Amino acid sequence: MIETILALDEAAISLVSGLQNDFLTILMLAITFLGNPLFWFFVVAWLYWKGEENRSFFLAGLIVFASALTGALKIGIARPRPSFKNVDLLIGEYLSNYSFPSGHATMAGAAFSFFRGKRKTIALGLLVLGVMISRVYLGVHFPSDVIVGAGIGLASGVAFKRFEIMVQKKIRLSRRKDEAAIAIIIGLGLIAMLMIKPAPIIGILLGYIFGFFAFKGINTEQKTLLGRAAAVKQAGGFAVLGIILASTQFAGYGFSFALFLLSGLWVSLLWPLAFEKIYK
Repeated sequence: MIETILALDEAAISLVSGLQNDFLTILMLAITFLGNPLFWFFVVAWLYWKGEENRSFFLAGLIVFASALTGALKIGIARPRPSFKNVDLLIGEYLSNYSFPSGHATMAGAAFSFFRGKRKTIALGLLVLGVMISRVYLGVHFPSDVIVGAGIGLASGVAFKRFEIMVQKKIRLSRRKDEAAIAIIIGLGLIAMLMIKPAPIIGILLGYIFGFFAFKGINTEQKTLLGRAAAVKQAGGFAVLGIILASTQFAGYGFSFALFLLSGLWVSLLWPLAFEKIYK
């Protein structure tokens, strides 16, 4: 059975390598970003600035959980990536050496389970399918990697959604003891991620989580905004966030990690506080 799967994987990669063209490559690079934890952090920021702080927080926790889980499985299984001549050209130098399961497919599947609803199911399903196809097309994963990854993600999203519901019923994020318990759980996940492979997303999430609890200590919740004020808050927040993240490309490792921390703090603490002063 395993030998058959491996043979099918290799055949699929050989087939895909003959289908590449410039247009499809650009399209697939855009689609594959939808499975990147950084993309979902942008969603975390959007929800937070929208006033859905707790949902934003649990999505951040899901990113930590999915990333730590897939990272641990990759190290434990240690399956090499496909031997594909254009991998470095297509994706860059930030790939780990291991392939199984696909972290992007896992993240997309987890988001599907977390956000799914009557109006969102089809769009999210297409997102998951697109990410899965893009990872195989780009030659960084075998089909079995993305299929299993998506399955893990779907299960993770369902479990985390149930965890969110349980926490909201029994735990208040405004109570110090409950805050500490949740912070410890998320912190352990971040430590697990750091042990597996240092990554920019770790710095971003560390900054976000610290800022989240700091903001809770200063101000229980943000004001609900509508219309022009809401649009200005989102536009201003993302503009500065983009500048901070773009600046990391020109900084050394230590300074760039500080900038990643700053980007997380910007989302959950600095911009909400600054905007409240602007729109008093």
